Amino acid sequence: MDLSGNGLSGEMPPELGNLSSLEWLGLHENELSGEIPAELGNITNLKSLVLDKNQLSSEIPPELGNLNKLTKLYLRENRLTGCIPDALQDVQRNDFADTGLPFCGAAARTPEPTATPTPTPKPASAEEIATDRAALTALYNATNGPNWTYSVNWLSDKPMGEWHGVTTNENGRVAILNLHENELSGEMPSKLGNLTKLTELALDNNRLSGEIPPELISLSNLKSLYLQWNQLSGEIPTELGNITNLKSLDLHKNQLSGEIPPELGNLSNLEWLALHRNGLSGEIPPELGNLNTLTNLFLGKNQLSGEIPPELGNLNKLKRLWLDENQLSGEIPPELGNLNKLIWLSLDDNGLSGEIPPELGNLNNLEWLLLSENQLTGCIPYALRYVPINDFVWSLLPFCRR
Repeated sequence: MDLSGNGLSGEMPPELGNLSSLEWLGLHENELSGEIPAELGNITNLKSLVLDKNQLSSEIPPELGNLNKLTKLYLRENRLTGCIPDALQDVQRNDFADTGLPFCGAAARTPEPTATPTPTPKPASAEEIATDRAALTALYNATNGPNWTYSVNWLSDKPMGEWHGVTTNENGRVAILNLHENELSGEMPSKLGNLTKLTELALDNNRLSGEIPPELISLSNLKSLYLQWNQLSGEIPTELGNITNLKSLDLHKNQLSGEIPPELGNLSNLEWLALHRNGLSGEIPPELGNLNTLTNLFLGKNQLSGEIPPELGNLNKLKRLWLDENQLSGEIPPELGNLNKLIWLSLDDNGLSGEIPPELGNLNNLEWLLLSENQLTGCIPYALRYVPINDFVWSLLPFCRR
């Protein structure tokens, strides 16, 4: 059951725990709040539980530790507190590091801090509040605010933290702006660059047009930038390479053109880079091989050309690599065989030639491998014969002998 990205709100019903045969539950990218029901621990067949990018609060119920078939658990970008049950430590695919929570056993071993008092947050000045308010007002006016789907309290005298989609920090400054799927249209104003305490900007699934403002470079605290599924055009600003706190950059399904800026290789904390389904051209910058925290790289369905940089073989945390439906040429770099955490590899519908490097047989975690509609020769490494999702039959190549 996958209900992700639907704008669902309210609390998760505990009756979900009655779905005893359920194996996949996807509720991410909604507006769910309240606690994670302890009853989910009754779904003993559950293999995937995806709850990230909501507003869930309270502690993670220890009953989730009963889910001994669980192989995927995503919880980041919520408001969870406490610790992660120790029984979940062996879940293979997780985002525990992004939640900022320790495992319960580790938390119990952590000594209480000594007497240093926690400083009282200093309230933002009237000028800073006015600057944030002016930036939000500019966004509302530039993107047809009166016709947004949700605009509760916008431009009112209420605190900005009570405006729809706005979360403020302890000082009263705007920290999160999430107007996902809200019928925004028009161009993003440059004044968004004045929201200097912003950590997440999510304007995805709207009808925004024009170019990405280079003024976003001022958002040095930004960790997540979601602008996918809009009608943005022009080139990707090279200035984005200076927002070194970025963990997620998603610009897919727009009308972006030009080359991928090599400056994106400076984003040393980046984990998610999605640029697919645009009109990007030129070669894949080898500088992307510097992103040693990257777990997902999506560049498919563009007009990229040239060879696949062997430097991508340095991305030892990479789980998904999509380069399909481009105009890539040359041979598949054997260095891709170093990506031992890779789950998905899509190279289909390009102009790749030569033989499939036997080093790909080292990718023991592969669940998805697409190679068809290229000009490959030779045979398919025998070690790849058990990859569950593949297009080997369409590649017209036999398996190599043992």
